[in-house]
Amino acid sequence: MAWKEVTVKKGNKSYNAFMRRDDLELPNKIGKPETVNVDGKTLKVKDFWVDERDDIIKIKLDVPMGTPTIKDGESNGKSDEGSNQG
Repeated sequence: MAWKEVTVKKGNKSYNAFMRRDDLELPNKIGKPETVNVDGKTLKVKDFWVDERDDIIKIKLDVPMGTPTIKDGESNGKSDEGSNQG
């Protein structure tokens, strides 16, 4: 299952984040979210916790049925193979 790079907006600031199904990870800069705007879509937060080792907030989203998210086997357009030729 691949992570998709997305943009999260909070107020007038934007943050690079990674999303996989209903999981969202981004730098811990948005406080205690009730909703997040992911690529222009406002989604409700079910739960969140902070990984203090890397200062990353990990969010579990309440993704409505039918909302497109990255699923198993979908390509993110990037190769997973190593680039080392040896």
